[in-house]
Parts: sequence; structure tokens; C-alpha cells
Amino acid sequence: MEKKGIGFYLNILGASLGLSMFFKSAWYIVKAVFHVGNPLSESFWDYYFSSFQFLNLNSLLLWTVTFIIVLISVNMFASIKKTT
Repeated sequence: MEKKGIGFYLNILGASLGLSMFFKSAWYIVKAVFHVGNPLSESFWDYYFSSFQFLNLNSLLLWTVTFIIVLISVNMFASIKKTT
């Protein structure tokens, strides 16, 4: 297995943060749709932004660590598959 540089791990971290923010945002949109209903109404966006807790670091950290593990595992599997 080849040695990875710091850039590789920074890319994994950036991708993990991006994926975790995307899925967290999508989750709040789904939650607001089920709670309010009409996404064109003003109350929908009021509910969405009031329940939007992006600074909940425990949850964001959990999502980020999950995606770091997933992305590194996928990369290791791909590199093992490539060598065989």
C-alpha cells in the first residue's frame, strides 16, 4: 500500500465536513416538510431556520467522523482491489 500525504487526509476531512453539512441540511428540510407541509409558505422557512442547529458540534462531529471512516474505508478497499 502506498503512503498517503497530508493533502489526502485534508481532502478526506473536507469531503467529510461537506457531506455531513449536506446531509444535516437535507435532514432539516425533510423534518420541516413533515412538520409544516408547504415549502412555499413563510412558516415553513421560519420553522426550518428556527430548528436549524448547525452549531450543534456533537452531531456535526459525529457525522464528520462517520464520513471520514467511510471515505478512508472505501479508499482502502479501492486500493486493495486495484493491486489484486
